[in-house]
Amino acid sequence: MKTPPSRRAFVAGISAVALRGATRTDPELILYNANILTQDTGGPRAQAVAIAGGRFLAVGSNDDIRGASKPATRQIDIGEKNDRARIHRRAFASVLRG
Repeated sequence: MKTPPSRRAFVAGISAVALRGATRTDPELILYNANILTQDTGGPRAQAVAIAGGRFLAVGSNDDIRGASKPATRQIDIGEKNDRARIHRRAFASVLRG
């Protein structure tokens, strides 16, 4: 007779099955050349953000974030502005336009 799996093995197996279908989300929109205040003490400022599905995927330097772009990714040059409302409006409007 076969011994049933432990709880730990069962949870690990279920998690593996659940994550098998998970894929990395590619950015739909990249806003770059910005002056972004992140509220993160380890990196209080950033130059670019990547967005997909209306959510921020990544925040970082222009090179790092733009390097993650795909052919279908829309990129908008913010132009070194530090206007949070403008960035939010542009990101929101871009997501709505598709």
